[in-house]
Amino acid sequence: MRHATRLDWRQGEGGKLLEELLKPHVKQMNLFKMFAKHDTYEVPVYQREYAWTTEQADALVKDLKEFSEDEDVSSYLLGQIIFSSQSNPENDGCHFKVVDGQQRLTSLYLLFLAMNALYKEMTAAGLDTEAFEYLSKLDLISYVTDEEVGQKKPRLVLPRLANTFLENLSNSVELPELDINPSQRNIRENYEHFLGYLRTNFSTLKE
Repeated sequence: MRHATRLDWRQGEGGKLLEELLKPHVKQMNLFKMFAKHDTYEVPVYQREYAWTTEQADALVKDLKEFSEDEDVSSYLLGQIIFSSQSNPENDGCHFKVVDGQQRLTSLYLLFLAMNALYKEMTAAGLDTEAFEYLSKLDLISYVTDEEVGQKKPRLVLPRLANTFLENLSNSVELPELDINPSQRNIRENYEHFLGYLRTNFSTLKE
């Protein structure tokens, strides 16, 4: 007769620690504070390419504008984004892999980059706005500085060829004239759409 012994990994102090580490952490987070921390984000190579088109990007930015004009609403729920990390997510400076929500996260990141570009354009043109106090902090979004070694790390890393375009935009470098794949095209078109929308609706700069 065979006997099987079932080992329960949850037993003992080590098991309790492992169970705590594997337990999902759910929290509501302010988007700007999320990017203001020293955390970095990576979209793994097994995730699908960035697929949002200008149609989805337009819907996002118009929803945000409508929210900003509604004095009766104090918060706007952007939806759920799921991350995984080998570190305690409560600590500052964690590296997260994006499990779900990369389309929304990448689009919001592109929107922030467009806002930063608009801020620089308005500054160069000698324009002023009450929002400058907040817009001036957008440079902190693109990169995280490792204070121990003084090295900059990109805030968001995408897979494959898409990351090349994202790095260019993060460094305020002009994009190549040709798109190699649909993901690059979507990054270019959505960024340009965001920038054009911001110029038209939130500044005196017009295309």
